Amino acid sequence: MLRRTLRLPDGRETVWDVLDLPRSVAVLALTPDDQVVLVRQFRPALGRQVVSLPGGIVDEGEEVLAAAGRELREETGYTADSVEVIASVQPNNSTHARYAALARGCTRTHPQELDEFEDCEVVLMSLPDVRRDCGPDGWGAWSRPTWRSTTPGCSEAHLAPRNPTRHTSPTHRPFPDVLGGCIG
Repeated sequence: MLRRTLRLPDGRETVWDVLDLPRSVAVLALTPDDQVVLVRQFRPALGRQVVSLPGGIVDEGEEVLAAAGRELREETGYTADSVEVIASVQPNNSTHARYAALARGCTRTHPQELDEFEDCEVVLMSLPDVRRDCGPDGWGAWSRPTWRSTTPGCSEAHLAPRNPTRHTSPTHRPFPDVLGGCIG
């Protein structure tokens, strides 16, 4: 945590707490049959298990796309046919950007490669269930990787279900409509 003194345009000063965190990436991973690949894991800050997007730190000197693929593989054992960065956010209280990546054609190809203190369980959830839970009345118990959306009426999306289930989506929808426009 850094403390910075800011001078406002009118001359007043205020102290601002800034998180000095490395760059990070969260991966919206879709299987060929449109299942969303998620992880259930313990979050120390919340003091409980949550379901969230796989992701993590972008290592020093590492490209964001490489980190997205690495984190997906390590946490879930899945690899993707294609990965693209779809959003980046520079929070006003953080020194580094956060990124969102979309991974398509994800299949389980490896065993998980978890860090010593990671405990990730892979959860698959259908796109219709994710869309259903994307609204303000859903996902209150989810971990909250958040992106500001450019879509009117959808200011943020929290991707981690309360009650993940397994279903098959009948159609493939191109991004950004994958989640009904909630992530931009």
